[in-house]
Amino acid sequence: MSGRTTAIVVHGGAWSIPPEAREAHAAGCLAAAERGFAVLDLRGHFLGHGYHAEDPTVPSYDPEDPTLWFAPDCIHPNDRGHHEVRRLFHAAITGEDFTYRLP
Repeated sequence: MSGRTTAIVVHGGAWSIPPEAREAHAAGCLAAAERGFAVLDLRGHFLGHGYHAEDPTVPSYDPEDPTLWFAPDCIHPNDRGHHEVRRLFHAAITGEDFTYRLP
C-alpha cells in the first residue's frame, strides 16, 4: 500500500452488537488487522467515560480515570474526548501500542 496506513474506525456507539453477531464482527476486525488495517475501537475506549463516569456502581467505571469525555449532547466528544480520538489515531499511524477494550 505504498507506505500508507489505512484505519477502520469501529464505533458502535449507537447500539450494542447483538450476541449472535459478535463473532462475525470480531472476525471482520481480525481479518482487517491481518491485512494491515488499524482497527480503532472508539466505543470500547470511551466506555466508562459517559455521563455516569464518576459512579463506581456502573460496570464500565474506570477508577483510574473517572472523567467525562462527551459534550453535553451526549453524542460528540468534549475536549478530552477529542484528545482520546487523536491519541488512538496517532497510535494507529505510528504503530504505537494502545489498549484495545472490548465492550
